[in-house]
Amino acid sequence: MRIKWMTALSPSSFRSKAGRLRTSWRRVNAHPDRKPRHRIARELLAYRRDGFSPRFYLERLLYQNAAGDPADYLTKAETSALWDLKRRPDGYLRVFDDKTLFDEHLRRDDGSPPIRLPAYLGQTRASILLRPGHADVRLQDRAAFGVALVGMAEASPTGRVFAKPVNDRKGAGAMLIRSAPSEQTVEEARESALEVDYFFQEAIDQHPEMDRLHPGCLNTLRILTGMAKNGSFPVLAAVLRVGQGRKPIDNSHAGGLVVGVDRATGRLRPLGYTFFQFGGATYERHPETGIVFDGFNVPFFAEAAALAQRAHAQLPLLYVGWDIGIAPDGPVLIEGNSGPYIAGLEIPAGGFKADPVARTFLVEHGILSGTDRQ
Repeated sequence: MRIKWMTALSPSSFRSKAGRLRTSWRRVNAHPDRKPRHRIARELLAYRRDGFSPRFYLERLLYQNAAGDPADYLTKAETSALWDLKRRPDGYLRVFDDKTLFDEHLRRDDGSPPIRLPAYLGQTRASILLRPGHADVRLQDRAAFGVALVGMAEASPTGRVFAKPVNDRKGAGAMLIRSAPSEQTVEEARESALEVDYFFQEAIDQHPEMDRLHPGCLNTLRILTGMAKNGSFPVLAAVLRVGQGRKPIDNSHAGGLVVGVDRATGRLRPLGYTFFQFGGATYERHPETGIVFDGFNVPFFAEAAALAQRAHAQLPLLYVGWDIGIAPDGPVLIEGNSGPYIAGLEIPAGGFKADPVARTFLVEHGILSGTDRQ
C-alpha cells in the first residue's frame, strides 16, 4: 500500500494531474454559457455522493447552463448498472463487434421486411481480399489490389466505396474511395488492410438537406432504442452527428458535432456541441455552413426511427445505438453499436431521468427505482 501511495504522489504524477486540472478549469471558465462558479461548486459537492466526480460532471457538460440539473442525469453507479445488465445476455455482442457478421445477420432473409443497408462490396481476411463473384486477391499483389479497388467502385451504386476496419475503432482508419482512386489512395488502402481486416461497402449519397447542413461527409443519426419487456422497442434518444472539415466521417473523435433531435417532430434542438475531451464547445449553427440547428428538419426521421426499431427486433440486445444515413429516397442503416456513449445521448435530452420515455425504460429494467426523480 505504501508503494502505491508514494507512486500516486510522485512529483511527475502530481504535475501531470495538476496540469490537466488547470486545462479543464480554463475550458470551463472560458465557456460563454458557464454556470456561476458558486453553483458549479454547490452541484459538485451535492452530487458527489451520487457518483458525480469532477470528471463525470465535466463529461456531461454540467457546468453549462444548457445542461440543466445534474439530478436529471444517470449517476456513475446507474450507468454502470445499465452497462452490466446489457452484457448479461451477450449472445449478440459479437455480431455488433464484427461488421461482416453484422451485415450478414441483417441481410439474411428471415421473412421479415428487409433492412436497407449499403451495398456490400467486399472484405479482407488475413491479407486476402474477398469479393462476391470474383477470385480472391492477395494484398501483397499491389497491381491486383488496385484493379479490385477500382472494380468495387464500379460495382458500387454510387460509384464510391466506404472502407472501414471490420472491428470497431470509433471511426479510426475509415476511408472514402472514389471511382478513380489515385495510386496513393490505393496504396494507403492496401497498407491499412494489411494491418487490420477491412470491410468495403457502398458510400451513400446523402439527402440534399443533409448535404446542405454539411457536405463533407455522411451526417448520420444515432438513434438509441431499448427492448421493453412487452416486446416493443421504444426510441429512448436521438441525435444527429454532423461532420466538420474534410474528414470522411462525422465521429466526435474526428471533430464532429452532436445535435439533439426531437423524437416527435424530427427537428433539431437549438444547440450542437462537441464532447468535453474535444473542446466542449457549443454552437447554435454549423461553424462552416452557417446552417442554424434549431428547427432544422431531418428528412425521413420517422422512417429512420422505424428502421432502427426493425433492426433491433432482429438483434434483441437490451439497448442499441443505431447509426443511420439519410439518402435522397430514405434512411439506410450504416451500423449498430452495442455500447453507445450514454453521456453523448443524455446531454441533448437534458438527462434521461427528465425524459419520460427513457425514464420508463430504466425503471422497468430496475436501473431506477421510480422515486429517484419525478
